[in-house]
Amino acid sequence: MRALGRAAAGILVAATLAAAVPPPAPPYPRQRPMPSPPPPPPAWAPPPSADDPPPLPPVVRVVYAPFYLAGLAIRYGVEYLIIAPLEVFHRALHYGAEGGVER
Repeated sequence: MRALGRAAAGILVAATLAAAVPPPAPPYPRQRPMPSPPPPPPAWAPPPSADDPPPLPPVVRVVYAPFYLAGLAIRYGVEYLIIAPLEVFHRALHYGAEGGVER
């Protein structure tokens, strides 16, 4: 009976140790050969120089003129009616009425 108990204990210990050891790692895959480097980009050439575009036809100029004038009025109207007075006020606050220049 003792021999049978020892054999059962030995089998139990051997099974436990076999289960505790991790299996060996799988082998590394074979490395593929390095691909050849990409071909160099084609030589860059600047775009061909473009001549000045032809002038607009007179009819298109007449149609475009009111929009051009409205754009100028808005741009310079805002500049001289809003921005310039604010800049003058800003300078007056920082430098005084004399502008920082002694008489």
